[in-house]
Amino acid sequence: MEKLFGIPMQSIMVVMVVLLFFCIAVIAFIAWRQPVIFKLGVRNIPRRKAQTTLIIVGLMLATLIISAALGTGDTLNRSVNSAALTALGPLDELVLSSTDAEGDANVSAIITDTMPTSSVDSVRDIVAGNDHVDAVGGILLSQSPVLNIGEADTSQLTSFDQVIGAATQSNPTVFMAGLEQSTVDAIGGIKDQAGNPIDLNALGDDGVYVGEETADDLQLSVGDKIAFAAQNELQFGVVKGIVPDSVFTGAVQPGTASMLMELGRLQTITGKEGLISGIGVSNAGGTREGLKYSDEVTQQLKDGLAGKGMGVVPIKKDNVDQAELIANVFVTMFVVFGLFSIGVGILLIVLIFTMLAAERRAEMGMERAVGAQRRQLIQQFISEGAGYTLLSGLVGTALGVGAAWVIAQGFKGFAGDAFNIEVYVAPRSLVIAYSLGVVITFLAVALSSWRVSRLNIVGAIRDIPDAYRAHRNRKQLVWGIVMLLAGAVLTYWGNDISRQAPFTIGMTLIPFGVAAILTFFGLKSRWVLTVAGLYTLVFWLLPEKIFNNLFGKMDGNIEMFFVSGICIVAASTLVIIQNLDTILAVVEHLGGRFKGLLAPVRLAVSYPGANKSRSGMTIAMFSLIVFSLVMVAAINENFVAAFLGDDANAGMDVRVDIPAENPVKDFTGTIEAGGVDTSQFVGVGRMDTIGSVVDEALSKTGEWEPLTFSGVDNGYLDTANLTFQSRAQGYDSDAAVIEALKTTPNLIVVTSSFTEDAPADFGPPPAQLKGVASEGSFAPATVEVRGSDGAVRKMTVIGVIDQQVSMLWGAYVGTPTVNELLPPDQPRAVSYFIATKDGADNAAIAADIERVLLPYGAQGVDIEQEMKDNQTTQQTFMYILQGFMGLGMIVGIAAVGVIAYRAVVERRQQIGMLRALGFQRNRVAQAFVIESAIVVILGILSGAVLGLILAYELMTSEDFTDGVSVNFIVPWTTIIVTLAVAIVAGLIMAYLPARQAANVLPAEALRYE
Repeated sequence: MEKLFGIPMQSIMVVMVVLLFFCIAVIAFIAWRQPVIFKLGVRNIPRRKAQTTLIIVGLMLATLIISAALGTGDTLNRSVNSAALTALGPLDELVLSSTDAEGDANVSAIITDTMPTSSVDSVRDIVAGNDHVDAVGGILLSQSPVLNIGEADTSQLTSFDQVIGAATQSNPTVFMAGLEQSTVDAIGGIKDQAGNPIDLNALGDDGVYVGEETADDLQLSVGDKIAFAAQNELQFGVVKGIVPDSVFTGAVQPGTASMLMELGRLQTITGKEGLISGIGVSNAGGTREGLKYSDEVTQQLKDGLAGKGMGVVPIKKDNVDQAELIANVFVTMFVVFGLFSIGVGILLIVLIFTMLAAERRAEMGMERAVGAQRRQLIQQFISEGAGYTLLSGLVGTALGVGAAWVIAQGFKGFAGDAFNIEVYVAPRSLVIAYSLGVVITFLAVALSSWRVSRLNIVGAIRDIPDAYRAHRNRKQLVWGIVMLLAGAVLTYWGNDISRQAPFTIGMTLIPFGVAAILTFFGLKSRWVLTVAGLYTLVFWLLPEKIFNNLFGKMDGNIEMFFVSGICIVAASTLVIIQNLDTILAVVEHLGGRFKGLLAPVRLAVSYPGANKSRSGMTIAMFSLIVFSLVMVAAINENFVAAFLGDDANAGMDVRVDIPAENPVKDFTGTIEAGGVDTSQFVGVGRMDTIGSVVDEALSKTGEWEPLTFSGVDNGYLDTANLTFQSRAQGYDSDAAVIEALKTTPNLIVVTSSFTEDAPADFGPPPAQLKGVASEGSFAPATVEVRGSDGAVRKMTVIGVIDQQVSMLWGAYVGTPTVNELLPPDQPRAVSYFIATKDGADNAAIAADIERVLLPYGAQGVDIEQEMKDNQTTQQTFMYILQGFMGLGMIVGIAAVGVIAYRAVVERRQQIGMLRALGFQRNRVAQAFVIESAIVVILGILSGAVLGLILAYELMTSEDFTDGVSVNFIVPWTTIIVTLAVAIVAGLIMAYLPARQAANVLPAEALRYE
């Protein structure tokens, strides 16, 4: 990756290294100027190895999260980048048919459009004299079914039925590429698998080269015979070699089956004499090095091609930029959701040093009594914390690389055939991860050290609690005023710019500022803080409509997940802690009903109540991580259900895609003649690909933006269950919109992504059509559209297809409009949609149709299964993200271990006294386990409930779901597994020190100091 959050990675690394050196310089200064203080701090690290291990496990998480996120970004960037470079090979720019006034082109034109072969000379003239261009050549692409017929006698095969009978393997969609040998020579040649340079001129009348994907799929070897179709005519070929997959050999996308032959032959058999699909331009310097000349060459081509019916696509640079964007999107999500775990880690750091300070309180009091200054106590704790920090940073960075490898293995299933996952972590990312992890941990340690150094010397020496009266603490008043003013400023600013993050943070700070001021003047803190916490929960969990009515509509982004999580968990934890005595009293009452548990339960509830800050931090840790896991799991489950609903496929069950090269004149008659049982069909509709005839629309910004147009016939409109979430005035029902499409030309309906108010998710939205509203009604909106002929047409938008129909995307016109745009005899790619009867085997129907229409290159698809497969891919990513976030659970578990371990050390004398009075060993262990269980379960239940509530609010928000109606589903399996793992692991970590406590000998414990 080169950038993160828009900031160059190199700049981030420099800043992080500077901050790391500053932290190390602080430690070095303490060691140099205060060697005794430094030694007093670091001597504690090796004294208790078990405790040190737990601390390092907790502290390393921030570094691990960052290292894993950056490593994942590097891996995705390298993998997608490599796939793009491999697929394109020496191809850097594509010149295609285009009417754009500025010389731009749409890459899809290479499939749908053609241009004269003479255009190659025009492009060569434009770049003549440019030493950064080393090759220009034309390429023709076509599509055909290909069958492996082995060594069959082709003279005896006169029909497709005979060919199918002789074939061992088949592929209905193979892209055929036609090149001149001069183009191959100009790009430096292409070698086959045997290492021999290919020679297109030596192929003769039947020789072909096949791509590696095709050879694997059809089990082809050199010398095998193949059969294929062009213009519905049977053709034969002999495999002369197997070549790498690239655009030049026909593989227009990774995983595409391809075949290569001499340009003239392909032009002849496809009826495209004198035509090519596009012109490839290769820059000097090889596959990677040519990228640095892309901007220069692209601009030169734009200037020369503008107004000549051609445009340029910097395809390699675009693909590399896309790889960077993909990596940044994933890293952004991993980092933002990883902040939950980092936040838990910071809480653990504060908790650890709070407990260390409690353990050494008497020792610190003696140091202060003999003249040690407060800053020296801070330096002592910083020295100890720095030792943990530097060690945990190394461990976290190394484990982060391992986590990135595990995530990459998960992405292999997510990526499918799109590209190969190549695990890679840049050294720069490791430096950033280590530096940032150390800096975050160091700052948390420094803050904790400052906090624990504040003590009353006499109280510390006597080891008694400091007296605390809120109304006498003037700093509380100051902080209350600061929070109040900061909240007011953030609220005003957020409202002014309509951004959720500053507004909601400000609205959260205000009640706590007011609470701090009120408690200073003597109001009971329990009731004031409880009210403030409940207000915050109500505010954050307001339904979207109520929020918008009260405060107006505001924009938010992915950061709102973290902001909302922190605020909600903080408020809920505050409410729990302020009412902890009541909760513990209920636990004690219930525990007393079990024979023999009254004494352990009473002992267990006494400690959390006496150490509320410590209990609160532990509850917050578990609550925060469980909150994030449950929320993401619920959102994932409901999104899948929403986009696989009954309306998602518009009532269509089977789709049959037929390429333009081999049209089927009578679809139903042909498949019936082939033995397909059409009695299972409820209806059949056809969708035509309009292609480049109309492929752009004038957006509300005044820019021409891509918009895919498709034509649907009356059969489709009568069969499909089309509903509209908004309609133009004058069309009072969905049926009226459909009838208008069937009878009136130049009317279109669009999906909601192209409305005037379409939201931008991870990038700018597509063409936003002026006057087209996503909800309610709107005046019929006239929009300007154009295509490859340059002619501007006017069409009227009369409806917006309901988001529930998630299968559709783009703009749709009826038969009258199709007849105006496309001559009846013009070849075009078409798809037939079939609605079947209930209980029909759609997969079998799709397979039967594909078998019958194999000579035409048709592909049969079970639509519901295809949508499920697509959703499974998305689910895979969400599961990976949930697993990544689950790393935070390690911190929570480590926290339980640290707390339980410290509790045993702190209460060693108390344990000895209890044992001396007759308390049995198992009762001691039960008390410690119950104590931990109370805190863990409170945190887990709080996080799970709040996570579900927030997920429900989001999934019932029209903005979040883009208007898709959702029947909320609770992911019980995920929740139960998450809660069970958290509770069991937490109790195991509590049990180990509890058993140690139970084995303490009374005499040793009473002598312990």
